[in-house]
Amino acid sequence: MTAKRQALLDELLVRDRSLSCMPLTWLRRSAKSNSPAAICNALQPACLQQQRVTD
Repeated sequence: MTAKRQALLDELLVRDRSLSCMPLTWLRRSAKSNSPAAICNALQPACLQQQRVTD
């Protein structure tokens, strides 16, 4: 495992003030309904994770 990948994984376990929780917890949340807003909120973690991996 590269040092960059290790740091990325370690960041998932540190509480993020903007999310009010650890990113790992935020990434595991699912949509609560089928509304457009709930779907967009459910896609945010996937987009963030993809962005982190490609950087």
